[in-house]
Amino acid sequence: MEARKKGKFIVVLLCLIGSVFLLLAKSSAALTLLDDRVRITGYFENTTGWHTQDALAADRGHLSICRNVFQLDTTIKLLENGQTNIILHNIFRFFYEASFALDDGVNRFPRDKMQIEQGNDKLRELYLTIQSGQWRFSLGKQQLVWGESDLFRMADIINPLDLSYNYIWAPFKDTRIPLWMLVGNYTFPGDHNYSIEVVFNPGDYHSWRLADAGGNWSLPAKRFFSMPGFLPGTFPGPLDNPFPYLSYEDTLPTVQWFLDEWRRQSHNHGLRIDDWCAGARVKGNFGPWDLGLFYYYGISGLPTFYFDMAKGGALTFRFPRQQNIGMTANVYDDFTQTVWRFESAYTTNGSLAAFQWVFPPMKEVSRDVVAFMLGFDRPTWLPSKKHHWPRQNTWFLSGQWFQKWALSDYRKKGVVIPGVLEKTTPVAALDMTNDNSQTMFTFTANTFVGQGNKYSPQFLFMYDPSGNGAFWPSFTYSPNNWFWLQIGYQMILSHNTRDGYMGLFRDNDQAYLQLKLSFY
Repeated sequence: MEARKKGKFIVVLLCLIGSVFLLLAKSSAALTLLDDRVRITGYFENTTGWHTQDALAADRGHLSICRNVFQLDTTIKLLENGQTNIILHNIFRFFYEASFALDDGVNRFPRDKMQIEQGNDKLRELYLTIQSGQWRFSLGKQQLVWGESDLFRMADIINPLDLSYNYIWAPFKDTRIPLWMLVGNYTFPGDHNYSIEVVFNPGDYHSWRLADAGGNWSLPAKRFFSMPGFLPGTFPGPLDNPFPYLSYEDTLPTVQWFLDEWRRQSHNHGLRIDDWCAGARVKGNFGPWDLGLFYYYGISGLPTFYFDMAKGGALTFRFPRQQNIGMTANVYDDFTQTVWRFESAYTTNGSLAAFQWVFPPMKEVSRDVVAFMLGFDRPTWLPSKKHHWPRQNTWFLSGQWFQKWALSDYRKKGVVIPGVLEKTTPVAALDMTNDNSQTMFTFTANTFVGQGNKYSPQFLFMYDPSGNGAFWPSFTYSPNNWFWLQIGYQMILSHNTRDGYMGLFRDNDQAYLQLKLSFY
């Protein structure tokens, strides 16, 4: 009853706000002030999804998400002449998760953290760009994008991710957490577009953000720690019954709880010079090739948490320092009429929490990781008996092969790495077959149909040879450049609830409807 009472008010309020954005969007133009020196664009977006399976409890048919986003992007030209341009960029974003108010079947526990902005500033980005000749500087809270891959990241490592509300289904531009940084870029004169880019973060560190306990896409820790002594209800010491008031056993506790506990213990707020990070990238064109090399000295986005025997078994958190070195490349091949993309990365000190079946029962280990991605993009006519379909447009086909190897084999040392378990029983967890490598294939196909290209079907497939995958069909209607409506279904496939990226969320399938009104 509580949800029904509030639901009417929420629906009316969202309709009013949506109407304002609709009026702005129908003009299909940005708001400009002071002779076009101030430019304001923005959008309103609603994503509503429904569980099609029982994920955390009896969720089938209940809302999985009803997220309403209001975003305003402002650019202010402070100086503009023939030699130097100075522009202030600002992105204000506010969201409201309405599922708690509209559906009595949604778990109420994470409402305070997930209903409105908590942990993410409404002032999403605020930075100054200075362009003078071959030099370009960017100072402030911003995103910095390196890399060529979609869905999974290797070179795009500078900004942490917020996976709390829709896991990997949201685009990176919306899930990256902006950081306070200084970025300097110099492009050398000539035809090869040689450039060097340097980034310095003075200590604005943020870990990845995951869904809170009880929320959709929450990551139950028991799926990591399904071993003797770490079954639900038997967490030792500091983890003993951390959420006695939760109704869903699968939320006891979540990995996000560990992140929150670490923040509480370390008082990690604001800038800390000890958390500085820095890196550089060089790029250039060599014939048809666009090549880049990068190095970044940073901090892991996820912690190791283990019980320190030297401190009486106290729960200890550490975000290890990491070095990342790699390359990116893309080239257009005339023979295949395909753009080929490549990305590789070598990460040192990939420190992890691990269980050891000898004393001490839990320890911190580290291992280096090598990874690469090979991808392609190609527009293709799909033939039929009489003609290709659709008649006016090609299909855009894109595929990626992701491969990772860990350079240390801990199976030989009796060590179990949480999160890569291949079996469903604690004893069988000792017999892991894929904890030192990971393979993932993705394939996307989309096109436009109908007069004016108003309709766009898309199909996305992900497959992990260990038996996991995902299927994401969608259909988009966009009659103009300000109205966008999409319906889709996100299906996750896995033979258990522990493997890789998909198994942990095997039961989180959802059907959804997404509306976006933009003005720019």
